[in-house]
Amino acid sequence: PEYEWQAIAKIPWQSLADVAIRKRTEESQGWYIWQTLREVVQAYGRICRGPTDVGVTYVLDSTFERLIGEGRKYGLMPKFFSEVL
Repeated sequence: PEYEWQAIAKIPWQSLADVAIRKRTEESQGWYIWQTLREVVQAYGRICRGPTDVGVTYVLDSTFERLIGEGRKYGLMPKFFSEVL
């Protein structure tokens, strides 16, 4: 593999100051969580592109625990991602 580890410094929560984001979130909190979780899962997968790649991802943002808890609450956690936590 090209890299052995990566770090996600900040969870990419979308801004609730954006009127469209706030409105969608008010309609469905699960939508807001999914948007954030999807970006984190995609970032996580960037270190391992092939079946033989191995890498470690460190998440430095303390709101990661909140994201995982909310993802589980709404049943949004991809199975493979749940297994690596």
